Amino acid sequence: MTTPSTISVHGRSVTMANGIVQRSFHTAPNFTTTSLKNLGTGQEMLDRTGEPEATIVLDGTTYDVGGTNASGGFVYASHRIEDSTQKPYEWTPYEKDGVTLKPYAEKRPWPAKGKALVVTFRPQPSLAAKLDGVTVTARYEIYDGIATVMKKVSVDNTSATPVVIDQLTVDRLHVRSQLAGRLCLDTDYHGGPDNVYRNNDKDRTYTVTDHGDYTTYTVLYKEGPAYRIGTEVPHWGGHFDGFRSFQLLHSTDYYEAQQMEIKAMYRTLAPQITENPLFYHLISDNPTALRASAAGAAAMGFELMIQSFGSGFNMLSTDPAYLARKKADFDALNALGVTPGGYVLLTTGKIFDSAESTCADTPWGTVMGLGTKGFEEYEHRVQNTLDTTGLSCIELDGPWPMYRCDETNHAYTDGGADTVYKQWTFSNDLYGMMRERGVYINAPDWHFFNGSNKNCIGYQENGWSQPRQQQLMHGRQYIYNGTYEKCPSATWTFMPIDVYKGGGTAAAFKPLKKNLSDYSWGIGQSFLAGVNPTFRGTTLDDGDPDVRSVVKYWVDVYKTYRGLVTADIVHLIPPRQKPGNLARGTDIDAFMHARSEGNERALVAVFNQTDEERTQSLTVPLYYTGMTELAQAPQPVPGSYLDTKDIPVFGANQVAEDYPKPSWSGSYPSATPTGTSVDVYREGEGRPRNLTIDSNGNVQLEVTLPPMTFTWYVVTPRNVTPVSPPVKPAALPTSGSR
Repeated sequence: MTTPSTISVHGRSVTMANGIVQRSFHTAPNFTTTSLKNLGTGQEMLDRTGEPEATIVLDGTTYDVGGTNASGGFVYASHRIEDSTQKPYEWTPYEKDGVTLKPYAEKRPWPAKGKALVVTFRPQPSLAAKLDGVTVTARYEIYDGIATVMKKVSVDNTSATPVVIDQLTVDRLHVRSQLAGRLCLDTDYHGGPDNVYRNNDKDRTYTVTDHGDYTTYTVLYKEGPAYRIGTEVPHWGGHFDGFRSFQLLHSTDYYEAQQMEIKAMYRTLAPQITENPLFYHLISDNPTALRASAAGAAAMGFELMIQSFGSGFNMLSTDPAYLARKKADFDALNALGVTPGGYVLLTTGKIFDSAESTCADTPWGTVMGLGTKGFEEYEHRVQNTLDTTGLSCIELDGPWPMYRCDETNHAYTDGGADTVYKQWTFSNDLYGMMRERGVYINAPDWHFFNGSNKNCIGYQENGWSQPRQQQLMHGRQYIYNGTYEKCPSATWTFMPIDVYKGGGTAAAFKPLKKNLSDYSWGIGQSFLAGVNPTFRGTTLDDGDPDVRSVVKYWVDVYKTYRGLVTADIVHLIPPRQKPGNLARGTDIDAFMHARSEGNERALVAVFNQTDEERTQSLTVPLYYTGMTELAQAPQPVPGSYLDTKDIPVFGANQVAEDYPKPSWSGSYPSATPTGTSVDVYREGEGRPRNLTIDSNGNVQLEVTLPPMTFTWYVVTPRNVTPVSPPVKPAALPTSGSR
């Protein structure tokens, strides 16, 4: 049961808490943090306190903001408590006024339920004249149900005399070294060459210093922000809005359990990632082909079509005739129940006003700067297309990293240290504009806290030019690795129906009837994982009724168990490719979904991509189903980590993912049976197996699979009947091609 967030004031003490985490402050003699406590474990995280709540450099002079031991600068002036958190961007929840708006999204409140503490600091009296009109504000938020506290530092200057924020330190926490692994820091200030995965911002926003007994975490702008504010400053004005910093306190040292807690934070604070419409990419801009494709897709149950890169769709067109044609196209799609979407490239695409809008010599080459007239024109054109045509989804290829740009002729940046922060604000403006229009955003960047819905699983492009069964194998490896830190609904994988980049007919899934076993396997493993692949091609079924029946079957499986397959993945046995034959595995591999409510509590997917029959006693951990007696997350199942970089690299670029490492050592605990059992239904039907949960929270599931086959199981509480699965079509392959 979730404990509501509270903020209480007792004399000079202020405490924010939610039953899981607590951060406490004193307001006198100056405002400072006095405690950061994990209420679930009872552990005080901080080794020492009294630090300033921020440190700011204005016009070359350093000032402390608050802090018992501070040397002066900005001092506590006042605070207020707000009964709700701020909404950083627009998002329409699952229901509004009792009407279901998005059947493929989780039911989550927006903004997230919680409380806010807003603290104002003013210059100490001796600095009042020098810093007249300048105030610093620290905003803290605590949220119901997650062990997370947010902090944001903003600055205002109400005078006409500008000041420059040269540097800004947002937070400094001295954590007990033995608990350092229990603190997760994240921000919404993401950017960098590796922006496909979480915490790419760690080299931009925080440092970690080991002092032996304690470890100091410093949250800061490593570059800049070099931001000039004042009422007369063109474009920017007198307000500086900082990035949001999130401190999450873990309940355990186990890697998978920590990732589950982080994903719970993302589901709460970026709930748009729980939307998971079934989509595909069409590589055509022909109105007849577009309508025919959408009609077929709608009949099979797809919900969104994106006109892909290479389709000929022009998001940036200003031609009234073209935009009128696209409106007619998109109206036709909407009438079929298929949401229309389109692809657009940004930073390395067309550069408007190129003489004054380029950033040269970045790791991506010459790109369009975001603090420019060119980007302003770009955003205007995207907005015009959205407003004119009714387009409801964008595949935004960029903005990628918000690199430093040393050009001095850009309209809205000075060049150098101010460009990283300012380009981040322009990126947020773009996402915000799309969110205001209810646009679903596919983007390769990790901008979930800024409004994006989905990014890529972390694959390498050339991997999709390999033979199909190699793609099935390393495709599961991508899914297995990528879903440690991402919710299934927050990411996509790939399936080249037509040739993609290379590989010819051996890599493409067309002709679909001929390659139906591989095609069915690819759809099945993706939909059972809850990770929608980018089906890219001119068709989903080649007009063949057998192919159509198989595609529709997997769509129906996905929709039948939608709430389950979009639940977080628990990792069981990693897929490992066979040396010398990358189209085969070394043994059975498996993953599962788990949730703590509903009739269906788990779905276990098991794959045998070998040429031999395989039998495995599969250890299935049920802690996350809520059906065990365990009070906290148990030790991970042995062998569940892919602890080597086992995914092959097919080109110059590495696979852009972090690889988890075991966070435990020693033997796995012995177990005894408990008095609780569960029912396990193979592929959701038939007579169930009744399995007893042991004291480690596991059941043992005996699985035998013929060569080149896969299967799946639904787990329910004892004597609870699951929803009936869809009927299997006659054309459904029973095994993969060999």
